[in-house]
Amino acid sequence: MAFGAGVENIVGFVLGPGIGLSMIGIVAGLLASVLVTRLLTRFLFEVGPTDGWAIGSVVVLLGVTATLASFVPAWRAAHVDPLSSLRPE
Repeated sequence: MAFGAGVENIVGFVLGPGIGLSMIGIVAGLLASVLVTRLLTRFLFEVGPTDGWAIGSVVVLLGVTATLASFVPAWRAAHVDPLSSLRPE
């Protein structure tokens, strides 16, 4: 990490790619699920293959989980002492 970088810079630097990749995965999963709705109808009980509440809740759950999974390492990286990371072990 660069000297003089603020906490928000480091968190954004680590959090941005993590959230971006998770959104790409969520969109790809949505497209794949729409394409295979005919196959899914046999496995779904009391839920339609294009049920908005079910799809929306899964998207929100995955988005929150991916954000938290990216935020924890970003927060830890932002609070590392730069001098301690430069010292040899």
